[in-house]
Amino acid sequence: MDSSQKEITVDSAYSQALEHFNSGRYAEADKFCTAIIQAIPNHIDAINLIGVIAQKINRHDLAVEQFKQAINIDSSRAMLYYNLGASLYALSRHDEALQVLSAGKVKEPDNSHIRDLISVIQNRSSTNIGAGEALSRGIASHQAGNLDEAANWYGKALEIDPASTTALCNLGTIMASRSELDQAVVNFQKALSINPNHIDALSNLGLAFSEQGRFAAALVELEKVLAIKPDHAEAHNAVGIVLKEQGRFAAAVESLKKAIAISPGFADAYSNLGNALKAQGRLEEAVDCQKKAIAINPKVAEAHSNLGNALNALGRLDEAVYCYQKAITLNPDGVKAYYNLGNTLIDQGNFVAGVKSYRQAIALNPDYLEAHSNLIFVLPYVYGITAEEIIRQAKRWDKQFAAKSPVSDHANIPDPEKPLRIGYVSPDFRDHAVAYLLEPLIASHNPDNVEIFCYAEVMAVDNVTERFMALANHWRSTVGLSDIELLEVITKDKIDILVDCGGHTAKNRLSLFSHKPAPVQIS
Repeated sequence: MDSSQKEITVDSAYSQALEHFNSGRYAEADKFCTAIIQAIPNHIDAINLIGVIAQKINRHDLAVEQFKQAINIDSSRAMLYYNLGASLYALSRHDEALQVLSAGKVKEPDNSHIRDLISVIQNRSSTNIGAGEALSRGIASHQAGNLDEAANWYGKALEIDPASTTALCNLGTIMASRSELDQAVVNFQKALSINPNHIDALSNLGLAFSEQGRFAAALVELEKVLAIKPDHAEAHNAVGIVLKEQGRFAAAVESLKKAIAISPGFADAYSNLGNALKAQGRLEEAVDCQKKAIAINPKVAEAHSNLGNALNALGRLDEAVYCYQKAITLNPDGVKAYYNLGNTLIDQGNFVAGVKSYRQAIALNPDYLEAHSNLIFVLPYVYGITAEEIIRQAKRWDKQFAAKSPVSDHANIPDPEKPLRIGYVSPDFRDHAVAYLLEPLIASHNPDNVEIFCYAEVMAVDNVTERFMALANHWRSTVGLSDIELLEVITKDKIDILVDCGGHTAKNRLSLFSHKPAPVQIS
């Protein structure tokens, strides 16, 4: 008998097995499946059907073995996980059942059978379990990547034991991953109120503060981690990120080097070191660091995107585009890669493709303020874009990012005899085209009539910056300050007229202006 004849015979036998099964003749169906497996030992459908027959006659122990064998042959079929989970549940092996079903859900997230069975098991098994069991189930779901399930289990653990620092901290990390930063902070702080030396809570709180732009507060928490555990590589890495955001590049480099010295295979630390070196203008070194990060872990999408940034700064735009595309291939949901790709395409003069990339970034993260600003800035240069579309995008920005609680009571003294306190807010008090327009304006103010405040989002001081510093009565670095922190500074300075010099360009502070920190604002 040749192979084609054998295949026809086996197919015919399996069809007869199904016919017997559907008619309730389980013993006959089992005989046909057994004969098929003798001919083709890895016939997955016959193995699975034997398992289903075993379920029908309440031999779930036998069914479990059959389904496990089938999954070993082909781990891609979600229904095999469902069948195995159902038998494990029937045997009251609930934790194993949930783990198997969670793995099946990864294979097929929309499988309603798996989803419904998970719900049944959780509802029936959660009524009489303790906090420790709920926490264990939460951790298992978390590790499997099922964040909704994990959050539910952590919540159950906290209902039973509100003082579970592990549940608080783990639930906080899930909230942070969803950008629910305010609630994440609350959870970390609750954990620390119970155990002030909880290293994970301290570290995660520092990272959450950093994501909120509260860099000074972030450093306080991260330094507590290092006081307890000086060789905590992740904390040194996080400190490096924060210091870089504050414009303290040399200190950031040192902190990141410490992280690498402690953990030489720390790919993220190499990538962050590359970012800090790029900020210092050490571009070739930055490229080398990103390549080391990729060599350690080629699948880290962010390192490819960061390599693209360093290459872009070197003017190697085609190579940068390739890096961003590689990052997107590795992580199609990587918002920053689309944003960076858009920037580089614009630098190449490819405005249509750049706009498309910005819009992809916004589709993935509708709250991506920088992508919205860059899109508004570049739309007037794109052929075929109407004025109505530009206005519509600007109104969308206003609706989405403008503050709903402007300063209502300014403390300025309305005295016509006193000098006007004028504040200029700009990222371009440096060697930049805007500086050539702005410097003569500020220099022309009569010091008897005007008191000048410069709010400078300037990361690196150059000779042009120094000239502005000499012209200003008051110099305020805004690097590392959140909008709320800067709002407090400007309000305390009692500015009469606040001037936006950035518009929708890089490092702008338009979202600050929506709070109206001064009674008169000019763009």
